[in-house]
Amino acid sequence: MGKKVRKQAQKLGFTNLPVTELYARARKIKTTFSKYVPDVARVIYDYIMLQDPSMLHDRSGGGRNNSYYYLSEKLQLYVEVFDKAAGFVVANPSNHAIQIKIYTKDEDLVRAIANAVNSIYADADGMLAHMDWRKIEKKFKVKRDDCIATWKKFLN
Repeated sequence: MGKKVRKQAQKLGFTNLPVTELYARARKIKTTFSKYVPDVARVIYDYIMLQDPSMLHDRSGGGRNNSYYYLSEKLQLYVEVFDKAAGFVVANPSNHAIQIKIYTKDEDLVRAIANAVNSIYADADGMLAHMDWRKIEKKFKVKRDDCIATWKKFLN
């Protein structure tokens, strides 16, 4: 699963568009059968669906790692969300390290998605104030300062 949406994005050339990578932490986790869905994936789904109800979406994985794929031809947008369990208790939102890859030429779309994700922590000083960068750095082999700079570029 999920490969169909990715293949469609590749076929349309969306994976060749400029990519922005953001890293996030879930605040809430929803359990569906054997999968855990972080609120980050749901917020992105809701934002794109509001703009383009005809978007394609899918998910893959299970247990500790899940991937979510969103493709909107209307918006010229392709988004991948990779959720990796970074702690022993998978049902604990703080044990999730999330990578968001946004493929688009439109920086306003990136800004809108970044702010939608940031709104998960709107009542608590935003996403950056609640990140566990050790887990992000360990799971995705990135540097904290680079991640923070990308977030700050797109937050209002």
